[in-house]
Amino acid sequence: MPAFLFKPPLHSTGIYSDPLAKAMTELGVVTWCRTAGSDRIASFIQRRLPTTIASRTLPYSSHPPFFRRFLSELRAGDAAFVYTNRLLTDRRIACPFEKALKKQGAYYVFHLPDAWPLSPEWRPHVDARVRLADCVATVTPELTELMRSQYPGVPCVTCEEGVSTEDFEPDFSIQGDEPVILWSGPPSKIKEVERLAPVLEAVFRRHPFRLRIVSGRSAPRLRTRVPSQWIPFFGTTPAQRFQGSSIAFAQYDDTPYGRCKGNFKIKTYLSAGCAVVSSPVGYNRELIRPGVNGLFASAPEEWEAALLRLLSSPDECLAMRKASRELAVRRFSYKAVAGQYAGVLRRLGVESRAVTK
Repeated sequence: MPAFLFKPPLHSTGIYSDPLAKAMTELGVVTWCRTAGSDRIASFIQRRLPTTIASRTLPYSSHPPFFRRFLSELRAGDAAFVYTNRLLTDRRIACPFEKALKKQGAYYVFHLPDAWPLSPEWRPHVDARVRLADCVATVTPELTELMRSQYPGVPCVTCEEGVSTEDFEPDFSIQGDEPVILWSGPPSKIKEVERLAPVLEAVFRRHPFRLRIVSGRSAPRLRTRVPSQWIPFFGTTPAQRFQGSSIAFAQYDDTPYGRCKGNFKIKTYLSAGCAVVSSPVGYNRELIRPGVNGLFASAPEEWEAALLRLLSSPDECLAMRKASRELAVRRFSYKAVAGQYAGVLRRLGVESRAVTK
């Protein structure tokens, strides 16, 4: 669960999040970085940070020594951008990390990249952090309005979740003998593929393709007659594992939760230059323009028709793929969303200026 905290004046910025580091660098703020996570995650983030960011690694821990060490290293006037994940927030609803920084005069902006307020198991964690927040930033306008109605006394803004485009460039010349249709997601969501298995098999009989699954650390047990390739998911930017995929798909249920999601997976598909077939639900209507960068489908026959259209029309598919990439760079890259983060800083009266630490 991401959050960022800062204390004016903005002499320097400590970053716990790669997207925020990139966004703030684009704003002209020279930053330093502390990454909280396993060695694998920390090294992954450091390799991708801009050269203007000097990095420092602290081991991931939710124990008090971690908090004390971090707090002791903050200088007066420092700004701390902090990324905390579900492991950290699930353990302690009391929010000791956030409370400690608030005591030092930090502003607290609670950023919601997903529709967690609609999940009963997440509600206590959300409530605890909203009570501390000076501002709540959400990933979609729908979720912003929901938070405003549930927490009328707390300022709520929409702050787009950025996607990596700077360190990966799709190779549209890769075609291969067989087109590749992609699905990516956590193992718990493999049911999206299982539900569409009959459609995929029907499409395969008419136009052969290869199914690529980018998910988890072990191959899923998927029952389908379609030839498939599994690639493990690791790191925070899977776009390079998408290379060579021409079509990607994702199913979303038309529920309040589905309509409020930011659908980061669709953004990664766009960044990788895939033509996207998905459900016409919620924020997907912003991400996908039918006939431009993808197609919508609801009923099984619509899914079959959409996939066959893209497979049988490679030129149209290629045009959609290029349009997907262009949209990702223009609207959802870190450079594109930097202005939204800057708006949050201005709202709280924090001055942004480049100072070397």
